[in-house]
Amino acid sequence: MADCTGILCDDGLARLRKGYADGDGNTIMLAGADKNLTSAYEPSGPFVTWVSDRFYRQGVFSPKERERILISVLSDGPALTLSIHIYWGLMEGLTTQEVAEILLMTSAYRGLPLYSNQVRVLQKTLQILADLDEQGSSAPGIAVGSLVQAYG
Repeated sequence: MADCTGILCDDGLARLRKGYADGDGNTIMLAGADKNLTSAYEPSGPFVTWVSDRFYRQGVFSPKERERILISVLSDGPALTLSIHIYWGLMEGLTTQEVAEILLMTSAYRGLPLYSNQVRVLQKTLQILADLDEQGSSAPGIAVGSLVQAYG
């Protein structure tokens, strides 16, 4: 198993972040999540809007802090959800080493089998992002679409 912190180089991460920032990535990510969640069950709309407003638009946590928390909370959830929040966290300023440490810390409290799954999701997500960078594709919609295709 290769060291996950070497999969996506710093320059590649910087290019992906630039594409995210240039395309107003946070707004795009939030709109996509809102649409996806409310389309699954229309009456959930007010709740989804409340969560979005409370934690994404006007929350007390910075986007970087929020994603740190969510990666930890979602570490034993579906791979797609974890992968999207790894991407979102990286775009909001987390480093690959920070993400790896978050996953290691959560597994210290939840067990080694969880870490094994988490690190595979991290490696696969970073490889997808590195491949997108090599192709010159840094738009959030392309990144999320690639993650959905890989995990969905």
